[in-house]
Amino acid sequence: RFSEFSKSNDEVPLKRRYLVLVNPASGKGLAAKIAQEQLLPIMAEAEIEHELVTTTHQGHAEEIAKGLKIGEYTGIAVVSGDGLFHEVVNGIMKREDAEQAAKQICLVPIPGGSGNALAASIVYTVLGIHNDPNLLQNMLIIFANGSPTPGTILRWQIESEKETTEERFSFLCGMWGIAADIDFESEKYRSSLGSKRFIAMALQRIVNLRKYDGSLKYMEENTGGVKLIEGPITGVIFTTGTHFNYDSATRTNRALQEFDDKGQPLMTLLVLKSTSKATITKFLLGLSDLKTVANLEKEIPEVQRIKTGFLKMIPKASEKEVYLDIDGERSPYVPTSVSVHPHSISLIGSLPQNTTF
Repeated sequence: RFSEFSKSNDEVPLKRRYLVLVNPASGKGLAAKIAQEQLLPIMAEAEIEHELVTTTHQGHAEEIAKGLKIGEYTGIAVVSGDGLFHEVVNGIMKREDAEQAAKQICLVPIPGGSGNALAASIVYTVLGIHNDPNLLQNMLIIFANGSPTPGTILRWQIESEKETTEERFSFLCGMWGIAADIDFESEKYRSSLGSKRFIAMALQRIVNLRKYDGSLKYMEENTGGVKLIEGPITGVIFTTGTHFNYDSATRTNRALQEFDDKGQPLMTLLVLKSTSKATITKFLLGLSDLKTVANLEKEIPEVQRIKTGFLKMIPKASEKEVYLDIDGERSPYVPTSVSVHPHSISLIGSLPQNTTF
């Protein structure tokens, strides 16, 4: 309960009003129940006003965020997995006043789906808890007591055969190879297995390994030099924060953002080239264990961990139905550049120093 925690009236605004977006299909249909039975009572006790909207179609949240009047709400609380949050971020970043909107509209992920990586990153950053069995409850505590903090945005430039480039934005992660396939192909187990769907699909993909031809370019931290990694590449994962899944991380540093010597935000990039099933299994399982993550290059020498502000994935065309992964959403299997955006978004993610449990 909110009353079990104390907050500083100087650090938490006296009047807060949030737009609450609920995806009725998230979390095996439990998102609406989470909103009504857990989120709204906490908001009432914390004296946070709200307006609740249930999304009705794909892209609805993006439309809402794109047309939202700055100042009408303190922010947007998203009750869903990471997919609806992706829509909200793209709606904000496609506005004419994107820089101002990104700074002033505080975004809050309320875990209500099978993929809740942003909430996991925030809880780990603020409370130091990894693979949190009480992720929802702790995220509600942070929401009720917390204040905004900057979060990194990535700009995707997706090439097409028509020599045009599609632009999208992500707040969380990108994947290519086995990790992307696990994410997408596990969706058939979403209703029956929930978050355990990732494990089930990982086992299938390891047994039936695919070959991912292509190459990867990235810019070196601080020097600006461009490096090339030739394929085949088994797995590429890159994140803005700490986690790319509710129980899987790319780094142990408790910070939502990492920076280079010039103060520019960075991504954490993991690259695995090995096709050894034992190594791939160790890699995928190891990302759930913080001790392994902390010593990743020593534990799994076949993995490269890189800090960068720019990368380009150059996959070769495949006969399989495969995709690149942007925040858990499908992206065409074509050359794609990803760079850290100069603007940051505003995320709930900072507790007053005198908050007690």
